[in-house]
Amino acid sequence: MTTHEKEPIQGVHSHTPSDGESPNLYELTNANGMSIALMDIGATWVSCLVPVNATKRDVILGCSSAEDYAKQTAYFGATVGRYANRISKAQFSLDGEIYSLSSNQAGNTIHGGEAGFDKRRWHAESLSHNSVTFSLVSPDGDQGFPGTLKLSVTYTLNDDNAVVIRYQGGCDKASPVNLTNHAYFNLSGTDENCLSHRLRLNADHYVDVDENLIPTGTLIAVDGDDMDFRVSKVIGRDLMQSPTQRIAEGYDHAYLLNDETADAREVAASLISPDCKLMMEVFTTKPGLQVYTGNFLAGEPSRSGEYKKHSGVALETGYLPDSPNQPSFPNSVLAKNAPYNHETTYKFTIMG
Repeated sequence: MTTHEKEPIQGVHSHTPSDGESPNLYELTNANGMSIALMDIGATWVSCLVPVNATKRDVILGCSSAEDYAKQTAYFGATVGRYANRISKAQFSLDGEIYSLSSNQAGNTIHGGEAGFDKRRWHAESLSHNSVTFSLVSPDGDQGFPGTLKLSVTYTLNDDNAVVIRYQGGCDKASPVNLTNHAYFNLSGTDENCLSHRLRLNADHYVDVDENLIPTGTLIAVDGDDMDFRVSKVIGRDLMQSPTQRIAEGYDHAYLLNDETADAREVAASLISPDCKLMMEVFTTKPGLQVYTGNFLAGEPSRSGEYKKHSGVALETGYLPDSPNQPSFPNSVLAKNAPYNHETTYKFTIMG
């Protein structure tokens, strides 16, 4: 592993979104010439270079400088939490107590609020040529959530061209916990948008939402409509075909994965580049997957200027949005002193 860093930071100041210091960068490599870069601020996945024939494609979106990462609002490649996705009215009740959270989107909370984990400096440890672990302590009351949460996120790049992200931790009080990685993928490795990619989802249901993209509590069966990706199809084929898409200006919807994807046994999602030369498969232990087609990426800093709308697609694994307020959804509450242990794998296969 290659590192580019200043003196390591001892301890984590989790109330400080940024300490003003330069980020530490870490490069992981495998035997096939694939490499990924990671950053300790936000435990962020910065780049993913995949050899395709005689070239290397950087298949995730990102910025060209630390300054741009600090000002972007798209969560590029970051680890987000304590609760990824949305929580209605920035509050939830647990064991008879109401917890008020940081509100940062239309009166709701998204991705942990204004001072989410994406803005923290994580401590890098357990370094090797193909793996790095980042750790963070989120104190009791952080973002409004109960309990001191101790976390680690481990990135491993194996020789199957798979990026394995493992989330581990525990909390001294019961608390909702939902971590995800917010990478945006564009398997072309170019400035083309993501709408010509082919997407398949192992999901029979998606979450119905209101005008603020907050779940109504209803799961809707996909049935050959614009939300149905059970058979691989071009993302843009049915774009903006329904009211729920028009509210979001594209896809920004959570799917409940089918049972066979549990414990990462079966493929949860697959994405194929427009030229059919590269495929990415997603495996996860988590019950849900948010598909977001970069509907508000226009103007965000890129590596060579600015991104446009739909420049990439995020496939965010996790619990369903607003699960703390939706008793019919899979339970996102981590019990006191219980282990938080989840894994998501992004496997890249050269097809031709």
